[in-house]
Amino acid sequence: MIKTDGTITLSDLPIICWRDVVTVVNVSAESDPDFPASNVANPSTALKWKHDATESPESAIEYFRIDVSGAQTINYVAIAGHNFSTAGVAVGLEIATDSSPIGGGGGVITPFVPNDNSPIIFLFTSPDAESPMSASNIEDLRIILVTGTSPAEMAVVYAGEYTVFEQGIQADHTPLPLAEEREIVSGRSENGAFLGRITISSQARSNASFANLSKAWVRAQLMPFLEFAAENPFFYAWSPLTYPEETGFAWLQNNPLPTFDIDGYAAVDFDMAGIVS
Repeated sequence: MIKTDGTITLSDLPIICWRDVVTVVNVSAESDPDFPASNVANPSTALKWKHDATESPESAIEYFRIDVSGAQTINYVAIAGHNFSTAGVAVGLEIATDSSPIGGGGGVITPFVPNDNSPIIFLFTSPDAESPMSASNIEDLRIILVTGTSPAEMAVVYAGEYTVFEQGIQADHTPLPLAEEREIVSGRSENGAFLGRITISSQARSNASFANLSKAWVRAQLMPFLEFAAENPFFYAWSPLTYPEETGFAWLQNNPLPTFDIDGYAAVDFDMAGIVS
């Protein structure tokens, strides 16, 4: 799911969120002692942060803070492995400038309850649309959480500068959110009667092919991303304008290498696996 602050003009060129300033030391929140805030800095979706809601009534507003002082340009926050939909937690985003108190920052994304637990990508610009959001005018990013029937939880949070692909995906493509593969065992009795089916595991798998990428874009954007993605997952939206609900938290299954044609334009294939909810 993509949500914007209203200043972003979306297209259907794919978006990847991979540049990330979140660390184990620049996040803070009221936390269950067994599920600390620092867990969101680990890309494993098995580790969670969980809100300590022992003294928080339903509809109380809580804040998950990311200290971004000294960071480079920041125009996205992305969340994976959350329970906001099933727990009835409304989530939003505010930015803090000039040492504004908790709850006193600028509201960027108004809190809402997501339709599902798929990865969330918040896209925004700085309060001053003429300048990038940097250390000169922002200190905190604050994920707003309006508590629901169960404690809020998140597994992974990224914040940084997102990348828009220079070209769209080539034809014959299955979007990641529609490409769930399941390993299933079917039970049968001795006489062949059907006894049911059990899903052993599942993951989303997709292949995306890109062509006509310029030499400059490949060197400035693609190659740094491929170096990162060799070991790390990323947030991915294949068609932000038409299908903003279809986002994923993905990783590469192949080792993509750009190939250049005689005119100097490049093509590259991504074989991806990931989670979509």
